Amino acid sequence: MLQLSLKSSKALFPESVGELTGSQFYVVAQNYLSYQLELMDYKTMCINIVYGILNMRRSIDTSNEQAYNLVRNVHYLSMVVQDFFEKNNESVSLKLDFTNNPLPEINIKGKIFKGPDMLISGLSFGNYIQAINAYNDYARFNDASDLHKLIGALYSPKDHNTLITPQSLDPVQCFMIFLFFAATQHFIVNATAMEIGGGAVVNLAQLFKDTGNNKDSGSKFGLIGALYELGKEGTFGSVENVENRPAWDVLVRMAQLHEAGIKMKRDAKIKRNKNNT
Repeated sequence: MLQLSLKSSKALFPESVGELTGSQFYVVAQNYLSYQLELMDYKTMCINIVYGILNMRRSIDTSNEQAYNLVRNVHYLSMVVQDFFEKNNESVSLKLDFTNNPLPEINIKGKIFKGPDMLISGLSFGNYIQAINAYNDYARFNDASDLHKLIGALYSPKDHNTLITPQSLDPVQCFMIFLFFAATQHFIVNATAMEIGGGAVVNLAQLFKDTGNNKDSGSKFGLIGALYELGKEGTFGSVENVENRPAWDVLVRMAQLHEAGIKMKRDAKIKRNKNNT
């Protein structure tokens, strides 16, 4: 965090996406969405984000020394904001280096829907499958109905899904939720050594390794297949029980079984080679 002196008060300015508060993330998402819709250029987006985070109105009066100094400081902070993004040729994307949900709950017509506070904590495996399917479909086809399915899987009990409609959601909040799940999935598919307690680590990334047959960030059919395989294995009971188990528990168990399968094949190969010599 950068410490700023604003008139008679002090303020902290985030240096990364992970340091943004929920309201600050809203400002970033709102301007980033406008940039993607080509309503503003990259430089304007970064400057608007600075003013939004500081909750200040943009000033163009440079004849006043105080106003001029503010403009100069805003220019410097806009360069800090540029570190929130990654530029690849002509494309600009938000860095997915955050794990906290910037929108842990949404209010729809006076009813509060709670989502995960961090990554997929509190999310069932069945809802995680629904979420990742909707996420992949939205990323591929850009169909708003898939985005609302994603939100429904993350936030709504099954008996309240009908309350979530395109008309009842703020478009910027929808975008925030999409970015949060994108960051969540980015974390999971890159978790090669995630600590699970007692000094043990697990490689979740292996579950989403691209085999060349599936380019999604998480195979639909692989996860659904795992649901039935774990149901048959019996660790968590029936298929329905697996579906209702916390997503983290199931993913960790999948990774452990995957590693055990690899070890079994490796040991069998070693044994065959010994028998052939």
